[in-house]
Amino acid sequence: MYAKLNIIKNILKENDLKITRPRIEISKLFLTNDCHLDAEGIYNFVKSKRISLPTVYRTLDVLYKNDIIKKVSIDNIKAYELNLFNEKNYHVHFKCKICKKLFEYDDIELKDNIEFQLSFVEAKYHAKADSVSIIMDGLCEDCRRK
Repeated sequence: MYAKLNIIKNILKENDLKITRPRIEISKLFLTNDCHLDAEGIYNFVKSKRISLPTVYRTLDVLYKNDIIKKVSIDNIKAYELNLFNEKNYHVHFKCKICKKLFEYDDIELKDNIEFQLSFVEAKYHAKADSVSIIMDGLCEDCRRK
């Protein structure tokens, strides 16, 4: 994690941005949690470190503008995920209609199927895609049990 954190610090330095405690703490959160976080969820993690909600929003803006994180907006849900070290060129998200949680699916079979579809579309329509994003709606396992 510290090597990746140093890369983030270097990006901030290269863009003449200060390396502040909130920027480091929120970056660490993204490096240690493989999930989608909204601003209030991030705030719940860092408020014990005396980081305010407005500071969370400003920090997310800085990290987003420097391609360290990316926004995932599905319907009225806005969440963030780490972008900098993401080697995937596809994202498959599932949004639960009841609890509003976002899940990201990532497995080899899914990757192979998406790459096959991507090759087909590129060949048929003579296009070159940089990434694929799929959004599914439904009920998550927990909400289906209720």
